[in-house]
Amino acid sequence: MAYEEIVLKNVRVHNLKGVDLTLKTNQLIVFAGVSGSGKSSLAFDTIYLEGQRRYLESLTTFAKRHIGGLKKPLADSIEGLSPCIAIEQKTIGRNPRSTVGTMTGVYDFLRVLYARVGTPRCPDTLEMLSKLSKEKIHQLLLSGFLGQAVYVLAPVVENKRSEFKELLAGFYKKGYTQARLNSKLIELTPETEIDQHQNIHLEIVIDRIKIETKGEKRLMEAIENALRVGQKRMSVLNRDSGEQSFFSTESYSFASKKGYPVLEPYHFSFNHPDGMCPHCEGLGTEKTFRLEGLLDREKSIKDGALDAITPFETQTWGNIYTNLARIYRFNLATPFKDLSEKAQKVLLDGVDEKYLLMQFVHQKTKEKSTQYIAWKGLKAELKKRYQ
Repeated sequence: MAYEEIVLKNVRVHNLKGVDLTLKTNQLIVFAGVSGSGKSSLAFDTIYLEGQRRYLESLTTFAKRHIGGLKKPLADSIEGLSPCIAIEQKTIGRNPRSTVGTMTGVYDFLRVLYARVGTPRCPDTLEMLSKLSKEKIHQLLLSGFLGQAVYVLAPVVENKRSEFKELLAGFYKKGYTQARLNSKLIELTPETEIDQHQNIHLEIVIDRIKIETKGEKRLMEAIENALRVGQKRMSVLNRDSGEQSFFSTESYSFASKKGYPVLEPYHFSFNHPDGMCPHCEGLGTEKTFRLEGLLDREKSIKDGALDAITPFETQTWGNIYTNLARIYRFNLATPFKDLSEKAQKVLLDGVDEKYLLMQFVHQKTKEKSTQYIAWKGLKAELKKRYQ
């Protein structure tokens, strides 16, 4: 029931002496007055207190016994009041991830509401997600993945922190020898341990199989086991391309041919990697830069083309540029504008290889050392500084 007015009669809390008041709902209302005039008594010790008291009264006897009750404010009657929250005036930190929702706890309830009551749709086609039978998953794999060598995976842990030693030992005893931990394949042994200080995404390798029509029985057994272990969820990972496709007996889009994990509250959190915007990382604003203002294309790298970003004269960056020039065969004395398109792309956008083996030479002692460098490019370096 939606109330249009909150009616208070003969309120006698602290400095309030027989106050009658009618407040319109769905409006921003400000109580103003000198110190001691009863502003807080009216807002917090009357309206808010009565709203909380009524909410607690609606709970079960067991809950009320543990939470306790609230004293009713002194007033003849208070009508039209719903359960409410209070945000007290206080100094808060300048954390950009703090909002009214996170500070009051309302955000937690909203995330649960969306995850449990919301109707999931495919973000590509806006089609409502459908339930798949194991037979339909079998049919989709035969029609869309025929001839591909894949891992059949079952998710067992999603974004949790713990050692999971007993869990892994249990799967090993059941005959499973491989798992996928945070996108990396690992061997399961009785001694397998996981760093409990990091968020874990763990999938069990149910089978390694090449999808063929003559192997339909084995494929169906892998699907059944994956859905059982993964609690109605599974995926297949192409062993060559690394492309992963999800399937679920609860959420699948026929239009986009994509499966999705069951929605959890953390999917709606801008503070969680699975819920935040990949560009602003949940902050709501994105800092960027104008590359042309930092790059002098008329100069060579040796003469200072990249000095506004990472000067060549510094020991670390001088060695990195020298190694990149050696590996990808370009000249550091060539003006940046005259470098090949490939060389410019390597410098600015990075390389596909996970690590590059580089030889570092100390500027003063001339001592040599070898290091593995993950080269993501100058754009990534600038973005990391701004973020």
